[in-house]
Amino acid sequence: MVVEEAATDRSPSREGGPGSEPSICSPGVTGLATRRARWVLVVCGVLLVFTVAQVWADAGVLVRADHLLHEAPFRQRWPSLVGAARVTDLVGQRGPTAVLALVLAAVLGVRQRRWRPVVVTGAALLAINLVVGLAKLGFGRKDPAFDDPELFQGGLLFPSGHAANVVLTWGVVAYLLAVYGPLWHRRRALGAGVAALTLLMGVTAVYRDTHWMTDMLAGFLMGAIVLQAVVLLDAVRVELAVGHVLGRLRRRLSAGASG
Repeated sequence: MVVEEAATDRSPSREGGPGSEPSICSPGVTGLATRRARWVLVVCGVLLVFTVAQVWADAGVLVRADHLLHEAPFRQRWPSLVGAARVTDLVGQRGPTAVLALVLAAVLGVRQRRWRPVVVTGAALLAINLVVGLAKLGFGRKDPAFDDPELFQGGLLFPSGHAANVVLTWGVVAYLLAVYGPLWHRRRALGAGVAALTLLMGVTAVYRDTHWMTDMLAGFLMGAIVLQAVVLLDAVRVELAVGHVLGRLRRRLSAGASG
């Protein structure tokens, strides 16, 4: 949804072709996409509050799901998948994914001769690490090996950093390719790719039993919130810049007509 809305907001310049500086299609389209983005933030925020409330109370359907998945013998039933799960776990690791996103942003920035892709990517990565890091320290949840899903026990599991990273970082990669790169017409495929990686990360964590299910859910939601906020701020900044240029053009035309 983030990628699709961003590409609806801005499409490649007809003169510059793929990879050229994106531009606002129209104020009406931009306003519609901005309203959708705000709704995504609201929905993800409500779901995150609901998740935190159930984990805090140590009761509810989500906590029951935590215990159910923790007790399921996935690794014992499919031991041959342990090696593959270690590999798929890399899709959510901060280091490799952050480097990939920053390299892509730098390449696009050099092609367009501006810092904007790098600034957007850097701000997103900094924000997610700050938000998730503070949340981990504050909630203090231990991993499933301790059989205790309660908060404030001195752990660093809630929310999952891998879950937040997979949504935020791969979402930024898709956003860059759709809005600042040549793949704006592939925005739905990019969004589907991010969703697939998110699902893969969730299945991997459940199989390896490295996180409670609610750790993953909270991480996914935090990643989506930060991603959507960064995209929304970027879209608003573009809209303001275009409005400024159009205002100057109108003033020049008015001055020419009066003269």
